[in-house]
Amino acid sequence: MLAGGDGMPDLGRHFGIELPISSGAVQVSVTERIDPLVKHLVYYAGGKLTFKQAQAGTLLIGGGWPARQNAAGEWVLNPESLRTNLGIATRVAPWSRTSSSCVPGSGSATARRITARSSAPCPGTRT
Repeated sequence: MLAGGDGMPDLGRHFGIELPISSGAVQVSVTERIDPLVKHLVYYAGGKLTFKQAQAGTLLIGGGWPARQNAAGEWVLNPESLRTNLGIATRVAPWSRTSSSCVPGSGSATARRITARSSAPCPGTRT
C-alpha cells in the first residue's frame, strides 16, 4: 500500500511504478450563518452545484469548481469558477443570496467578503 496524497506519482517512481494521478484545489463559498435550512448534502444534477449546512449555520456552496494556480504555483481563487458557481446557486436556490466568503480549496488564502449577486471577484484577492 502506498499512501502519499498528491505526492503519489513521486512516491510510486521510487518503486518503479508510474501512477497516473493528479490533484488540484476546488473552491467553496461559505455564507453567513442562517437559521437551519438543510440537514443533508444537496446535489443539483442540472449543473455543478452542491450545498450543505454546517453545524455553525453557514451554507457551504460548491460543486467541484476549480481554483487556479498563480505564477508561483500557489492555489488561488478562480473568479470565473466563483461567478459561475454562485450564479447557479442563486438561480437554483434563491434563498442562498446572502453574504459569503470565497475560499480556495487549498485553505491557504484569507477569506474575503462578497455578495452572491456580485459578478466581481472577491475584493482584495490575488488573481
